[in-house]
Amino acid sequence: ACASALSLTSLASPPTEGLLLYYSFDRNDGATVRDDSPGNRTGEVDGATWIAQGARGGAYRFDSNEQRILADDAGLPQGDEPRTLSVWIKLNVLYPEQTTGLLTYGTHRYNRMSGVGMDWRNGRDQYYFTQHGGVALSRQKMESPGVWHHLAYTYAGNGQHHFFVDGKPTDGMSELQGPIDTLLSGALIIGGHPGSVGPNGGFLDEVRIYGRALPPEEIQALA
Repeated sequence: ACASALSLTSLASPPTEGLLLYYSFDRNDGATVRDDSPGNRTGEVDGATWIAQGARGGAYRFDSNEQRILADDAGLPQGDEPRTLSVWIKLNVLYPEQTTGLLTYGTHRYNRMSGVGMDWRNGRDQYYFTQHGGVALSRQKMESPGVWHHLAYTYAGNGQHHFFVDGKPTDGMSELQGPIDTLLSGALIIGGHPGSVGPNGGFLDEVRIYGRALPPEEIQALA
């Protein structure tokens, strides 16, 4: 019984191995956000609004694609390196078309980017990973606005990618061809993205990036 209790306690703790970035958003530091990972990557708030009630503590609200949090992407996974992108999201507006970028870094050229968000095209309404030029989709649609969901994308290199929504595996269609080749650009963008629709009344919380592909049990701990 003691061993079982210890196992459950361990599972409930968010993993720290390979953590390269962690914005908890639990405090309002005005023009900046603090990185609670060893990377110490301070973000700059550009128009976004801090709120006290997020998915887990505080969060940030984004009211247009011109509101964002910006940081440097130096040291984040590049080329075909393994990675995990993890974030809590809540969108108050669903769109009929285009895409909504939520967490992106790298160069905005074909196969050179790494980002997660929403793909609304052709009625998909599905979570996506994009390398800019192709997408991998989760099976799960966002059917109702105003609800917090945990989104995680893992990449183990050589085209091995998986989606998790609210801790559950949900791989869907993939347009990606083989390995990705992320090229760092100097910019990590959280929230509004130029060329995207929204998020108008969108919220993000608990942003994490890892330098490895987390296994399902660790994704469940994050969710």
